[in-house]
Amino acid sequence: MKRLSIKALLALLAAVTLAGFAITLLLFVLTTQRAANTFEDIINVDEALLGQFQEMYAQGLQTGQATRNVLLNPADKKAKANHDDADAKFRKALEASLPLAKGPALDELKKLGPLWDEDHALKAEVMALALDGKAQDAVEILNTKETKKWREVKGMVQKLIAEQAKRSKAAYAEYTSHEAKTFQGSLATVGIMLALVCALLLSAWKMILGPLENIRKFARSQAAGRFSECLEGRFQGEFREVSDDLCAMSETVQDSLGFTQGVLNGIMSPYVVVDEESLLVKTNQPLVDILQQEGKPEDHYGQNVAQFFYGDATRETVLSTAMKEKRTIAREVELTGRKGGKRLINIVASPLYNPITGKLMGALCLYTDMTELREKEGRILAQHEAVTQAAKSAEEVVRTLSECSARLDSLIGEVEDGAAEQRERVVHTSTAMAEMSDAIRSAAESASGAASGADNAAQKAINGEGVVRQVMESVEQVQRQAMSLKAEMAGLGKQAESIGQIMNVISDIADQTNLLALNAAIEAARAGDAGRGFAVVADEVRKLAEKTMTATKEVGDAISNIQQGTRANVEHVDGTVHTIEQTATLAGSSGEALKEIVGLANRTTDQVRSIAAAVEQQSATSAEINLSVASINDIAQRASIGMDEAARKVDELKALASQLRGIMEGMVGQKG
Repeated sequence: MKRLSIKALLALLAAVTLAGFAITLLLFVLTTQRAANTFEDIINVDEALLGQFQEMYAQGLQTGQATRNVLLNPADKKAKANHDDADAKFRKALEASLPLAKGPALDELKKLGPLWDEDHALKAEVMALALDGKAQDAVEILNTKETKKWREVKGMVQKLIAEQAKRSKAAYAEYTSHEAKTFQGSLATVGIMLALVCALLLSAWKMILGPLENIRKFARSQAAGRFSECLEGRFQGEFREVSDDLCAMSETVQDSLGFTQGVLNGIMSPYVVVDEESLLVKTNQPLVDILQQEGKPEDHYGQNVAQFFYGDATRETVLSTAMKEKRTIAREVELTGRKGGKRLINIVASPLYNPITGKLMGALCLYTDMTELREKEGRILAQHEAVTQAAKSAEEVVRTLSECSARLDSLIGEVEDGAAEQRERVVHTSTAMAEMSDAIRSAAESASGAASGADNAAQKAINGEGVVRQVMESVEQVQRQAMSLKAEMAGLGKQAESIGQIMNVISDIADQTNLLALNAAIEAARAGDAGRGFAVVADEVRKLAEKTMTATKEVGDAISNIQQGTRANVEHVDGTVHTIEQTATLAGSSGEALKEIVGLANRTTDQVRSIAAAVEQQSATSAEINLSVASINDIAQRASIGMDEAARKVDELKALASQLRGIMEGMVGQKG
């Protein structure tokens, strides 16, 4: 076995496995086919025949029950239809059993057909007599002939069922025994094949596993970057070819990685390289210095790039964004070092792909320090903006000053015109104030008279409110009595309905008693002479039940009349209660209206008194207004003099604004 190559060993192993599988499959097919045939016989013959026998037994019972239902109630067409349906199903099951039965069972089935015809004829005769009203004759035939014939049919069917059940059980036992033997044979075959396969696998294990372990160790060392380690062991056949290929691949990988590392080490600008998980793979000292990190670049390899830059591994970075969006991203950001230093950095991040497979391998980011350049640029722009803004501000001030001067000149003119008009209106106001004082005194006298009239109206409204309150109390008492009467009438209606329900129960009991009496008469007829006395009692019970039903109907009619009268009285009481409720509502509304009238009268009296007091106060105020009008006249004259002086100052301000505008226009022209 040691001289075989791996291919030969695997071919032998496959041949043995396939041979074992073929043998096992052949045995399985043969045994399965035989089991299927046996099981098919059990299902399609034994169990099917047993089911037909059970169907005949069930339908025979159904025909007997249907015959007795017709005897109890000849008008029951449903019972007659059930009898015919059960008879048809019995005959159908009998016909289906004949092709399946063999031996003694077939002989019994041939005897069963004529016997069933005789029993069917007797049942038909019983139902015909019942339909003609000859219940006693029908019961006689049922007890003396049909019952005996049915018992003979039933005994034959039960015997067929018992014998067929034994045959089905024996067939199933034979089937399970054969299945067990087949399983044991298959299990032995599988065991032999497994032993052969295990022996071949053990040989392959010893032949393959040793060299494969050496190759695995070498592959792991290469994957970890330990390229100085060599492939140990002696290899033959296919393993020799694999070992040579691995050594050649290792040399190619070393050359490729050495070139890449040399390129990265030659970059002097700050940069960083990460893998697809955003873990730091390569960087240089300039970037470590910008970030104010401690240690050498190698100390940070394997660290999350967000942790390396910001101390927060969950933060989004430009590198991770470039890998997600699969594009190069350039932006300028303010970067804060670990010691608080701030630098403006221009960032260019690009995703890195394997040129052979196209797989994303990581990302490369280059950093350019723009801090000093942006500071110089900012100072120049700030100076330029300051000069421009100062010129614009001064020009705007001059323009605003000119506009304000013009507006102030216009306002002064308007104030002078208003002062002249004010002096004229003060004279007219003094005359009008004298006339108003006389009118106010007359209004005060009229307000005193109106207050006395309002007091009298309020007293009348209070008296009316007391009368309405007494009416409301009487209406509420009548309403309570009506509601009590309504509740009593409702209770009377419920009691009448309860009596009706009780009468319905009595009527149902009478119906059931009548039906039981009829059944008792039939059973007494079957008993013969021994049941005659019981038949007389059953007939008396039936007559008593009929009398009970008649009396129950008469009492029910009387109860119905009482219920109708009660409902009419309840409806009349409901109408009376509704009318009383409307009266109470109207009385309440009247009381509320009188309360509002009293309130309005009181408020009117208070308002009239307030008017009188206000008129007296206004009379005193008018005198003070006359004094104020005189003071306003003096102030207006002094304001007119001040406006003249302000107009002269505004003219001087206009001249100064014109000079300043000329200076700023010259300054802006020189700047342009």
